[in-house]
Amino acid sequence: VPVQSGSRLSIGRDLVVEVGENAHLAHAGRGDKGAVKSLDFCVIELRRKLKAEFSGLPGPEIAALRAAHGEDHVTETFERKLLGFSGDTPGFDSERWRGADVLLHEATFIAPEAGERGHSELGAVIEAASRSEIGTLVLSHFSARYTTAQIEGAIREHCRRVALATTVHAVLPHQTVWDILAREPVWGGTQER
Repeated sequence: VPVQSGSRLSIGRDLVVEVGENAHLAHAGRGDKGAVKSLDFCVIELRRKLKAEFSGLPGPEIAALRAAHGEDHVTETFERKLLGFSGDTPGFDSERWRGADVLLHEATFIAPEAGERGHSELGAVIEAASRSEIGTLVLSHFSARYTTAQIEGAIREHCRRVALATTVHAVLPHQTVWDILAREPVWGGTQER
């Protein structure tokens, strides 16, 4: 299904995928000016909850209000960000990812050289995540120039520096992982502070 930035696609009765554009690379002018180079995705659960003003009413009265005025009259919709995927991006959009249960975000460079290359830098990602109330952060897309020890050491160092309360997992270069959240995290969140 072709998508574009700003799209919201239903993937079930109470799930949508929200599509956003990120700033991966400048366009080289091969006739694709204005083309989107990279997208990000957020899976959102839509939940309905009884409005506070109706919370003390008996069920039959609520049903009568619903029948007379419709579902939106008696309930309101809340959105819960279940899963975010940053795609290739030079930065961390704190508001875009705020409150996500799980965020998969790239962290290509562990040294601050990322900006001009269209990829994220680990320290900046962790610092931004510390302000975004992320449940679990999964870092990936690391440059193969770094060893496992360098990556994991840098993750722990940056997480300690900002006292990150979020659990952090890492998909390392040349690694395929089927269930990353079942593995031991690189950083355990609040217990590591």
